[in-house]
Amino acid sequence: MVQTKFKSEYIEQGYKLSLLGLNEAELAECFGVAESTIRAWKKRHKDFAGAIKRGKKLADADVAESLYRRACGSDKVLPDTSACIFWLKNRQSQNWRDKREVKENPDLELREAYLKALQNLEG
Repeated sequence: MVQTKFKSEYIEQGYKLSLLGLNEAELAECFGVAESTIRAWKKRHKDFAGAIKRGKKLADADVAESLYRRACGSDKVLPDTSACIFWLKNRQSQNWRDKREVKENPDLELREAYLKALQNLEG
């Protein structure tokens, strides 16, 4: 097994690259190693793993804040309908999703409703 040398400067570099939105495969490409090496470094070097995690969280928070501002609009900019829809579908998916729940066996339920209606008519 070939051992790659982890360098302490990778901590700061990993943080900055994560701020840019890079995933593990892209980080591996930047460092010139396999994706499995990035995972191994994250296990062996908790400060490296923490830097990547902090970078991702900060980047995600910045994007979420920007999306929110765009969805709500401002004094000079109207709200963006697409941003509103995206926000609501992700934040309140149970109320705003495109896909609706389909009953497993609608024919059986329809038949039961039909039989119940017949019973009500007869009796």
